[in-house]
Amino acid sequence: VHKLTCSQASRLERLGAPPVRLPAILGSLVRRPHMDDVWSIFGDPPPTSPVGTAGCAPAPAVPATAASSKRNALAPFADANGDQVVVPPRLTAAADVNTADALCVWPEHPPRVVGPIAVRQIPGSGRGFVAARDISPGQVLIWEQPFVPWPSAEREPLSLLQSVLRRSAVERRVALAALSRLHPMELRSVSAFDRPRLEEEHCVCVDALLQEPGAADLGGGLGDEGRRAELLRLCLVCRWNAFASGLFLHQSIFNHAPSRRANADKAALRAGGTLTSVVRATRHIAQGQEVLICYAQPAELIPAACSRHLDHFDFTSEAERHSEWDAPPRSASEAGAAEADELTLTLEAGAREAVRRAARAGPGGGVDEAACAAALRELVRELGERHLAVARVRRELLAAIRLQLEESGAPPSAPSLLALLESALELWRTQRALLGPLHPNCAESLHEVGASIGGLLARGPPPPPPVQERDL
Repeated sequence: VHKLTCSQASRLERLGAPPVRLPAILGSLVRRPHMDDVWSIFGDPPPTSPVGTAGCAPAPAVPATAASSKRNALAPFADANGDQVVVPPRLTAAADVNTADALCVWPEHPPRVVGPIAVRQIPGSGRGFVAARDISPGQVLIWEQPFVPWPSAEREPLSLLQSVLRRSAVERRVALAALSRLHPMELRSVSAFDRPRLEEEHCVCVDALLQEPGAADLGGGLGDEGRRAELLRLCLVCRWNAFASGLFLHQSIFNHAPSRRANADKAALRAGGTLTSVVRATRHIAQGQEVLICYAQPAELIPAACSRHLDHFDFTSEAERHSEWDAPPRSASEAGAAEADELTLTLEAGAREAVRRAARAGPGGGVDEAACAAALRELVRELGERHLAVARVRRELLAAIRLQLEESGAPPSAPSLLALLESALELWRTQRALLGPLHPNCAESLHEVGASIGGLLARGPPPPPPVQERDL
């Protein structure tokens, strides 16, 4: 399927090809309505079924002459060795998992599902999760709901800690006991160099929290100074452990790695009206190997942008520069790394804004495909086709076109479908190399590829012009 290029799809349309029933393989790419879990793109077959035939009717017999074409169609679902991918298991615990090693920090607050992982001390990183046995891609490692969800759209420690301190006395003691086991467990573990800066940054928050009646329980009888110290620690707990979907207990133990080295993915999942988070393996993880997730989203971020996303965690994450993903702009090839990064971020921001404008600048408020293509061409000319900044702009383009099509309610035009197809295909190629072929981001992009091709193939020939009486 992915071998069908934009020019071939356009040629099909120009030739007025009749509507074609999509091959059964496309069934595994069709998004389910209101789908929250991207892994469900692969369908729900028995665990032993290959992804290539997941969630669709049995494929018709394939002639021997078409065997190579079928292999090409299944290529996105093959690992580095060419073996077919197995559909990830459902959100249930594996039968052979010893949960005691995974839940040893908060045994009284178990997650919904825990996989074959164990808590260990990692040199230089503190606590972390390692694989308790060999783990396959797609394996569920943790499925958990936030221990303390964000009470409002404001993602600051003040609102979250106020929601804790305003609970009943019993609930407050339970919550504070659990938070006492999150990093940092003691202020003594915070470097003397950083502490004055952190005290200054959080002094307003601490002053406000001191006015809460529940704050009287803090400090271990050490008076206002003890309460201030404990409130500062709690502020750091929120800052260093909370994610966009809330403050988790068990998921906070996963350590960070750049997306190119992470072997698991954390994704929000709404289940029964409750916002939860599930962590799945995205690569093969050997027994004893540390399980790492990327804290910065989206995954297609250049190192400079990733560092900015990690600022509130108070650590930096260095990734080895890649000759394609992180190449400096051609116009700044002789510049230093910092100057090249700033120029790259400026170029990316300009292209993203141009794409957002072009998505509504076409006729009738539709997509101006030519303007979108021009913005991408300029960025590709500077950075190269596989640069992560280009991938992020492609992601922006896909989202903008999809949003515009959903809002308009009109059938997508052929140019819009071709723009979707080209961007999704190129984005997937970058993601496959960056994240591995089994990452859910790749599945999302392949869905866009399948949906675009399906739209193109389903377009019938243009109707014949009406016969006028004078023509007779």
